[in-house]
Amino acid sequence: MIAFSRGIHSVAVAVLLLSVSSCGGDWQESYYPTRVAAEKDGEFERGWLPEYLPASSRDIHELHRIEHPKTWGSFAYNSEDLDGMLAVVTKVDVLPPVLATISRPGSTWWPDLISGSLDMEALNRAGFELYVTHDNDMGANARGLIYLFILDRVQGRGYFFETVMPPHSRG
Repeated sequence: MIAFSRGIHSVAVAVLLLSVSSCGGDWQESYYPTRVAAEKDGEFERGWLPEYLPASSRDIHELHRIEHPKTWGSFAYNSEDLDGMLAVVTKVDVLPPVLATISRPGSTWWPDLISGSLDMEALNRAGFELYVTHDNDMGANARGLIYLFILDRVQGRGYFFETVMPPHSRG
């Protein structure tokens, strides 16, 4: 009776594990110690990391779900290395509706303050600056994506969220 009970328990655990792994979809998370390492692995070429992250970017986290057009990321940077990125983004005080609510990706590196319905006043009080750009501004490779960059210049830390612009918003 004990052997039979153990067998059922093992089967139940295996079924539970299969159920949990198939519920979440295909999440892909990557970490790179430097931008150079991410480039060598093809993250920029595949489009999972925005090409204009500062050259000094390090401690890079990226998370996306294959079947959803959303990507979350974080990176550290040297403050004197932001010029290239700031040339292609626009500082905002009001977020476009598509970026006003950001689902939490479930990673410890993504701040709670940048999840749910974003509170611009709370973000500004916390020292964050928000910038937006779309890949329509990036020429022939445009895929209809919009990016939100959240920079903490004091800490030298940045976060980005990428999603698809609604068709009526694309220009």
